[in-house]
Amino acid sequence: MHAHQPDTLHNKSILFSALNWGYGHVMRSLVLLKKLEKQGNKLYVVGTEEQITLFKTEGLEAHYIHNEGYPFQFGGKGNFSLDLFKNSSALKQHFVREQKKVEQLCADLAIDLVIADQSLGFFSRKVPSILITHQVQLPLSWWEKPAQVFYNKQLNNFQQIWIPDFEPPNNLAGKLSFTKRKNASYIGPLSRFDAAPKFEKKYDVGILVTGPQPYAEQFFQHMCERFENSADHVFIIYNGTNLRPFKNIDLFQHQATAEMAELLCSAKLLITRSGYSTLMDLNALGIKNVELHATPGQAEQLYLKKNWLSSKP
Repeated sequence: MHAHQPDTLHNKSILFSALNWGYGHVMRSLVLLKKLEKQGNKLYVVGTEEQITLFKTEGLEAHYIHNEGYPFQFGGKGNFSLDLFKNSSALKQHFVREQKKVEQLCADLAIDLVIADQSLGFFSRKVPSILITHQVQLPLSWWEKPAQVFYNKQLNNFQQIWIPDFEPPNNLAGKLSFTKRKNASYIGPLSRFDAAPKFEKKYDVGILVTGPQPYAEQFFQHMCERFENSADHVFIIYNGTNLRPFKNIDLFQHQATAEMAELLCSAKLLITRSGYSTLMDLNALGIKNVELHATPGQAEQLYLKKNWLSSKP
């Protein structure tokens, strides 16, 4: 299969799915999907109800196909490996079902190309398939090396890998996105934001809550406790429900792109998780004064946090 770059894809039927852990995969793939839509491609987007709502809110023209998402429960105790292990047989079964479903959809819809954002089971054995991932190397300790072997096997199901990052050595994901794979190409970071004009710093502190439950809820509660009696003028962006009002904290849901950019840039200090999609957004907006918190038990976010801090002067 000759290498496709996003720019080269025109007038094709494309089947797409993004991993349903947090909003990051949807928001970063949105940028790519809008570009593909502009280039005259017909998009079939497979997603959970929540994902489809987000895509529609952002005005993506596509045919939507409802899907259940990955059967993965986060324990909330920060033990990611254990959570994975407990869910591994359900995940393997899901991979098999998902792959069958993809073949069926490819046949029914005359699909030319399959693109998956970190959904490792979302590929076809008959139609060229591309994986979007910033993580070609897992941030593992030596005793976890078998996981990399299993992961490499999953990656080999795709003819191409698109890495949403700059080429090394200026890459945002550090060693995670470094690869010598012949079929991998760096397509540049994917953020829905452009460099923002200078906004007035109306807030002392801004907090952006991201990531999967129950960790998002825990982060939100922790930040409320930290700031509810402070003299700082604070905003929190969180898509939770039944939130009680505070006098010094303004609560917002996740916003459309322009409003979100302005809000994020209006804080003297921004506090958020060190998820990769968030880092791509901070980079695009040129936000430098950031306090990062890794999601408990996620070695990837711990590594990204350390790498971000060490690369910032």
